Amino acid sequence: MGSVQKRLGRFFAISRELTADFATLCLLDALQGPDEAATQRRTLALLSHPDFTAWSEQHGEVFYQHFSAQMGAAGSDVTLPEHQEAQAQAQKDWLNG
Repeated sequence: MGSVQKRLGRFFAISRELTADFATLCLLDALQGPDEAATQRRTLALLSHPDFTAWSEQHGEVFYQHFSAQMGAAGSDVTLPEHQEAQAQAQKDWLNG
């Protein structure tokens, strides 16, 4: 496992100990890069990391509300039972700008 993957694993382990609101703010901040290309690389790395699934099961509802609001969509449309489908769609939407 590469050093980036290890750091992301530690990030998710630490943020799983936080409240959903604070963990979400941390993740949203981690997604932001200095430019669009960096933001896309970070988004892909974070949302495709194996530990994101467990993190989203714990914090996903709050995350998708904030993530959807940030993308200009209605956050209340995303619910936990659909989180995997929403995760895939959010990744596509985010990467496609």
